[in-house]
Amino acid sequence: MDIVLQLVLIGLLALGVAILGNIGGFGGGVILVPSLILIFSIDTKTAVGTVLAALCLPALVGTIGAARRKEVDFKFGILFAIPSSAGTISGVFVVHFLTDQTVLIIMGVLAFILSLLMLYHSIKNRKNDTEENEKTVSTEQESFWKKITKMKPILKIQKGEKSYDISVSLIFLSGVFFGLLSGLLGISGGWIQTPFMILAFGLPPLLASGTSLFIIVIKALVGGITHMSLGNIDWRLLAMLTVTMFFGAMIGNFLKGKMKGKQISWILGITLLTITIFIFVSILV
Repeated sequence: MDIVLQLVLIGLLALGVAILGNIGGFGGGVILVPSLILIFSIDTKTAVGTVLAALCLPALVGTIGAARRKEVDFKFGILFAIPSSAGTISGVFVVHFLTDQTVLIIMGVLAFILSLLMLYHSIKNRKNDTEENEKTVSTEQESFWKKITKMKPILKIQKGEKSYDISVSLIFLSGVFFGLLSGLLGISGGWIQTPFMILAFGLPPLLASGTSLFIIVIKALVGGITHMSLGNIDWRLLAMLTVTMFFGAMIGNFLKGKMKGKQISWILGITLLTITIFIFVSILV
């Protein structure tokens, strides 16, 4: 395939993925990386490294907007980003020891899990109950998360009039885990990182979302630089992805206000389920 045509097609794909990702609250790497590998025959390490680096600008734009609305806890974000950066760097080196098939299987499993979560949310979602669902957590879940969040040592973080008791052990372990996913697979991990921050650390949804974007900026920057040092960046591809994902994020942000939550979850769930089927069929054939 001609390189110019390939870049144009990838740009259109990235635009669509960025629109979907912004609507659904995830970076889009879980769709982009396997697509680049399977459809455009791009080397796995190059696809992972370039997509991760490309996530930096859209996440930065989102962080600036969230910060203006005072929806970013920078102190918590930095604490989370330190172990997360270490995990990201580790993931960059680990990916060199994995086969293309292994990376695709991991991506397929993650896409499948996310598709189920989206479809489940779509089915469960009803008019007038969204706000209530965001505030309500079952007794069993609450008990589980209370035990997890009591892991010592405990650090108190003050954010305006509110304060949070943060388990340093939990923030270290979870930070390394989410960073490892980013470095290894080229994904932001925001779709699982944000709800985890709400449940495990008690951050309000908007604050968790904004802070998660800030953490993604740092992970993408650290991971991108590490991948660059290992020669895993395709600069023409990076330029195309950065520009198209930037505009896709803005379009997605506009469309998000026009759509209902049930529609968003349904569209994303079907899209990710299709990607999952595509990945595993490609592996088996």
